[in-house]
Amino acid sequence: MKLSTKTRYGLRAMIDLARCDDGLPVPLKEIAARQSLSEPYLEKLLGLLRRSELIESVRGVQGGYRLARPADLITVGEIVEILDGPIRFSDCDTGRGCQRRETCPAGGLWTRLQAGIEQVLSATTLQDLVNDGNHPEGGI
Repeated sequence: MKLSTKTRYGLRAMIDLARCDDGLPVPLKEIAARQSLSEPYLEKLLGLLRRSELIESVRGVQGGYRLARPADLITVGEIVEILDGPIRFSDCDTGRGCQRRETCPAGGLWTRLQAGIEQVLSATTLQDLVNDGNHPEGGI
């Protein structure tokens, strides 16, 4: 399982906004430059996040983007779901495409792994990532 570039780049942009969260909008150009991302691609990602009400856009000369709510109230799980949809480690827990669901000795493992992934994503906030990023080993 690998997260898409859409999710990784979108998460980087959200962390960037959280680090600049003084209430002032941050221009797209600045986020793109700091994160080494293409402006058109970043604009598409921020559009998805704006439509999902995680960020707000401000028009005009002093315009840009800002978080719609505090960084400690936005989870990584929300961001991932908006940009990539639900993360599914396997289809075992849904029953789709698995003929051996009832007898598979690994089924419990996949179910626990899925629950663990969901728990970590829903328990981790943008603020947690900003705080972790203040350490030399932090980064995405």
